Amino acid sequence: MANDWTYTQNFNDLTDGNINGQDSWVSTLTTAFVVQTSVKSEGAKALAVVSGGGYSASRAITSITTQGTLHISMRSTVNNDNAPFIRLRSTDGSSMCQVITLDGYWCYNYSGSSNVQISAYSANTWYDVVIDFDFPTYKYRVSVDNGVNFTDWQTFITASKTDIASFFVAQADGSGTTTSYYDDIRPWTEIVGPAKLKTRNGLTLAQIKSINGLEIAKVKTLNGLS
Repeated sequence: MANDWTYTQNFNDLTDGNINGQDSWVSTLTTAFVVQTSVKSEGAKALAVVSGGGYSASRAITSITTQGTLHISMRSTVNNDNAPFIRLRSTDGSSMCQVITLDGYWCYNYSGSSNVQISAYSANTWYDVVIDFDFPTYKYRVSVDNGVNFTDWQTFITASKTDIASFFVAQADGSGTTTSYYDDIRPWTEIVGPAKLKTRNGLTLAQIKSINGLEIAKVKTLNGLS
C-alpha cells in the first residue's frame, strides 16, 4: 500500500525556544511549546510542552485523500494524566484520528467511542506511535510500538470528511505541571531486518527475514525437495 504521508520533522535544524512560526508551526500559547536539547528520542533536539494543559501546536500538511502512515515519538513525565496526545484533522478542522494517554493507558478515539485503551503507558519512556489511515475505507488503526500490535481498524472520528490536512500535538486540560515531548515525525514504513541463514548439519535450510519482529522464511530446496 502506498504511503502518502510526506511531512517530516525531527526538530534538529530548528532554533531552540519557541516553536511558533518555525516551519509553519502555530501554537496557542507561544511560551508553551519549545524546541530543546535536554530530552529527545533521536538526534539533538525534540519539541517539549513546558506549561500546563489546554494548549496545542499545529502544523498544516498537504491534504491527503487516499492513505497514509505516520510515525511520531511521544513521551510524558507522568502516567496518570491526559498528556501527551496527537490529533489528525480534516481541512475544516474536524477531528479524524486521535491518540492520547489517559490514567496510565494509551487510548484512541473513533466514531462512536472515546478513549478506548490500547496498552499500558509508563512515564519517562519514549513510545513510537504509528497512525495508519485509509480513506477508501474511512478507517484507521494505531500502534504504540513502532508498528507491532496494531489495533483493529476503526472508523474515523468524523466519518463524513474526505481528507486529512493538518495535525496538532497537545496537553489536555488538567495536565498541570506535566511536561510532554514529541520527536521524529515522519512517514512510517515496515522495518525489514537483514537476511539470516538457518542451517542444519551444515546444510542451508532457509533464508530468514524479519518484518516488524516476525520471521519470514524463504525456503531453500535440496535435491528438489523444499
